[in-house]
Amino acid sequence: MSAGSSDPVPDRGLQGWTASGRLQATTQLRSRLEQVTTRRDVARVGSEYFRDMFNARSVSITTLGDGRYKELVNVGTLPPPSGWYPKETVYPETVYPLTTQKLKAGGYFTANLDDLDYAELVGSRDDPKVQSVMGAPIVSGGQLRGEVFMARGYEQEPFDQEDLDASRDLAGFLGDSLQAAAGRAEVQAEKARRGIRSSGQ
Repeated sequence: MSAGSSDPVPDRGLQGWTASGRLQATTQLRSRLEQVTTRRDVARVGSEYFRDMFNARSVSITTLGDGRYKELVNVGTLPPPSGWYPKETVYPETVYPLTTQKLKAGGYFTANLDDLDYAELVGSRDDPKVQSVMGAPIVSGGQLRGEVFMARGYEQEPFDQEDLDASRDLAGFLGDSLQAAAGRAEVQAEKARRGIRSSGQ
């Protein structure tokens, strides 16, 4: 199980994601995120939880700001490094124009291999073993902060509206946790700067 927890994640079941299952997921994710403090660890725990809950082949979490994406973490079954693109962990939002447009409009999206906009949404993230993707905007304080991007392979059921709806609460809570972690890092950095200035006097 992810995040070092023995508690199983909720199961979607034949009737779809129930209200109780979604509430359990939010409570469970909150509990796991409370055990970590840095932004990268928050992203890691969050991505592992998304992977387990949505049975994703892979999950990537990126931040978005100042016109740039910045990768925080990738988990799951990924293409070999030789096939990664962009090679850098920081890249302009223009690399994925349609994805960026949807995210800025507050949109959650799914795309399957036979959809007309699949290639444009996936772009250079395309993996020949993937047939369905889902993107959830990370929003905190009313602002778009990044994206949770998930993929499923040919042997799996494609993502659907039920999955999108279930991801909404989790992505929002993840955004708040990432912002809180960034705030803690700023406080620590400021304390360190003050310490350096004090020692130099």
